Amino acid sequence: MKILIIWCIAFSILIFNSCGDPTVSVEGFDYKPQFIVDAFINGVDGDCQIRVKRNFPIGSNISEFKDADSVVVILKGVRLPYVSKYDMYRGILKFRFQDSLIDLNISGYIDGKYCKTSAKTKLLHGALITSDQYLGYFEYGDSISFYVGAHNNATFYTMNIYPQSPGGEYNFIHKNPYLTWEQYQVASKGFIRTVIPLYNIHESSEEVFTIHLKDTYTWFYTTYWIEVTGGDQNYKDYVMTSKTGMEFDGNFHAVHNDFDGDGVGVFTSVFRVYHYFNLLEQIRVLYNLNNTSNNNNNELFRNR
Repeated sequence: MKILIIWCIAFSILIFNSCGDPTVSVEGFDYKPQFIVDAFINGVDGDCQIRVKRNFPIGSNISEFKDADSVVVILKGVRLPYVSKYDMYRGILKFRFQDSLIDLNISGYIDGKYCKTSAKTKLLHGALITSDQYLGYFEYGDSISFYVGAHNNATFYTMNIYPQSPGGEYNFIHKNPYLTWEQYQVASKGFIRTVIPLYNIHESSEEVFTIHLKDTYTWFYTTYWIEVTGGDQNYKDYVMTSKTGMEFDGNFHAVHNDFDGDGVGVFTSVFRVYHYFNLLEQIRVLYNLNNTSNNNNNELFRNR
């Protein structure tokens, strides 16, 4: 019995010692100028969305990318234009179905130093099989179900939900159990879109997913978009490592990187499809409008 207790204590010490110290020392690291890149190609329509930023030394003031005009982004031999409306380089990739590897090259100056980076990814062709794009009218507290069919070339799926036009206090959901309007105004400054992994989609399968409209991604009575993305291993590694750098046991990991040279980030081909729905305060009011008002009034109500 005494020997068993000693073995248990020794095993416990071994387990606890294997857990990482939840701190990271950044002393002794030399700063290296690098491009920070988020690059996605939609395999459905060839839409390319590439956002290029830069890193900054630890302890410095984060400012605008002063050398942004020097950046050149070349995708498959074609230079992409910068579109200020979207704050990204954007274009349509005219691909052939026999295309497989797509190369991306980025060059330019960071604080007067010339930097360049490159990456390659496999192009995924086709489209996801999903429900109809428009899902209907719903009230706060309802549930929405839709299905996603697997694609042979995609190995990982996610979704995120975001409002088309959040609005203000007039269409804020005051009866939500989480935040008042005043609290939301403060808390929302730190909000980002939540990417939700869809783990149950397997090859040649079709899965139904249900969203409960009382969760923290529905704060307004408005139109919401559901973005479903299917991607490859690059996309999975990016999603699973970019949200947090700490594992459950306290150890840290590096964020997945697809780039060589002076760059870090993700370059992947994905499928994206979109659904949308209207979240209304009272659906029965809509029925009254349908019976007593003209189409213009219905449209105004529909776009609350």
